[in-house]
Amino acid sequence: MNPGDGGATGDFGFGTFTANFDALAELEIFELADLDKIPNPLHRASPNYPYEMKQAGISGWARVMFIVDETGRVRSPRITASSHREFEQPSLDAVLQWKFEPGMKDGRAVKTRMMLPLKFNLNN
Repeated sequence: MNPGDGGATGDFGFGTFTANFDALAELEIFELADLDKIPNPLHRASPNYPYEMKQAGISGWARVMFIVDETGRVRSPRITASSHREFEQPSLDAVLQWKFEPGMKDGRAVKTRMMLPLKFNLNN
């Protein structure tokens, strides 16, 4: 059985388009090693320790990757690894409250990719 093309036709050309180099620069995200000045933390909220984990005496961590934008705000946080799933959402919630002095490259503020562990320790 050959279904064929069903008689469907279409013009799927993309036409022409131009890219503004300033718009492309907006998409550029730098790694820490590529910066002249790395982002400096101005405010770091601590994550809330999950009640059930605290009651059970469980310590742990969550590693969060995120972007610090040109204004120093945290964007697009995501968990890359964790010791326990219960530490993930409190870590994301805390990181979204953080504020940085943005990273600098060639005299301008730029988007920077960062990855940091957040530790949940009953002794602190």
